[in-house]
Order: sequence, then C-alpha cells, then structure tokens
Amino acid sequence: MAAFGLVAVNNPRAVNPRIDIGDPASYTWTQIAAVAGQGLGIDLPLQYLPLGSEAPLLPPAASGRSP
Repeated sequence: MAAFGLVAVNNPRAVNPRIDIGDPASYTWTQIAAVAGQGLGIDLPLQYLPLGSEAPLLPPAASGRSP
C-alpha cells in the first residue's frame, strides 16, 4: 500500500479518485509514516498533537470543528 501511495503522489491521474484498499491488518499513522519514509529513503519528522487540537494545514473540519 505504501508503494502505491508513493507512485500515486506524482501521478496526475491519481488526483481526487476514491480508491478502496482493503487488508485485514490495521496500522497506526506512525507506522504508515515510517513505511513511507523508508520508501522515500528519508526519516519523516513527526509531530504529535493533543486529541481534539487543530492540525496545521488542514481545514478545521478535519479536527471535528466547524469552519
């Protein structure tokens, strides 16, 4: 799945489609970032936010808040 995501990042045909990907396993965002970083050959910096706080660069609705 991470390899698919890395390929899709630079593919204009991958903009805004709905792609259902299923697997019986579940992953944390930390695990997903680690795999993506391995694919890119870099360590991705992570910042953890308190629950319910607004995430930078995301609209307020992404944090469950009204605009």
